[in-house]
Amino acid sequence: MEPSATLAPYLMQAGGKARRKISLWASVVVVHIGRVAIMIRFLFRFLGLLSLALGFIFLVYDGTKSIADQRLYISKVVDAWAIVHEGSLAQLQPMLQRLAPVLWDPVAVTVLNAPVALALVILGAFLLLLGRKKKPLIGYARS
Repeated sequence: MEPSATLAPYLMQAGGKARRKISLWASVVVVHIGRVAIMIRFLFRFLGLLSLALGFIFLVYDGTKSIADQRLYISKVVDAWAIVHEGSLAQLQPMLQRLAPVLWDPVAVTVLNAPVALALVILGAFLLLLGRKKKPLIGYARS
């Protein structure tokens, strides 16, 4: 039996206007209907822009604090995380060391000691790249 025959009722829910993409991965049929893909892209773009805005806010905060104290001040990810939710930060180290000790010392320590503005800008750029619209094909269309 062909996968598209068994998925016909699900594909017709989009009203025929949305793009349909059927992909087979590990013998599981995954159906992406256009509306769901648009909402997920919207969510990625929204979170990416929010992350970029927060990164800019932290940059301005560090700049004003540096000007006021007349010394360079850079907020770290660990400090911001401790302000938001200190309990989860305390649980992070034992969990990562249990999974793989290499994840804690060079990876997580480096990320936690990074400037908050830089980490948020990188996260925002990554989320914006995930949420971008696909470029239209030039020439022959895929079938």
